[in-house]
Amino acid sequence: MIYDTPEKVSDLYLECKTTYFSDYRLKIPGFFVFNSPYAAGRIWVGKDQPDRRNKKKKVMGEVQIGFSRRFDLTNEQAMNVMAHEIVHYLLAVQGAKDWAEHGETFLTAANQFNEKCGLNIVPIINIDAIEDPTAPPTFGELCKSLWEIVAIFGGVIRFLLTGR
Repeated sequence: MIYDTPEKVSDLYLECKTTYFSDYRLKIPGFFVFNSPYAAGRIWVGKDQPDRRNKKKKVMGEVQIGFSRRFDLTNEQAMNVMAHEIVHYLLAVQGAKDWAEHGETFLTAANQFNEKCGLNIVPIINIDAIEDPTAPPTFGELCKSLWEIVAIFGGVIRFLLTGR
């Protein structure tokens, strides 16, 4: 399935949360889709905000989880990607300073869920095998292609003008 609407990402979050993370109290985040060939999922956490009741205290900023519309995922792949993002979310809620990274903290938490739930949460998935070949190129891919064309023509023009 291609997760190309926030509603599809939301439905997947709720399924993954109730199946594997029901013991954890997490606010329902916002959801978005993006167009990247490099990442199947992303999490975004806004800056901490002052607590309305206690100005000296800070509360975690808004959280959003997104999926790239570039990938055609099986349900199992999608659940593992969503679980990956939820692990980042849990680490952020727990106050881990390195919540966004794939270091020891993330790997330890991911492995605990893998063993407990039979998941396959990994830092990076093999996206070559699951990219949707019909997806449009990203802006970055277009810029890179244009830059390569300019470089080729620049070399041809330089050769014609200078002979080198």
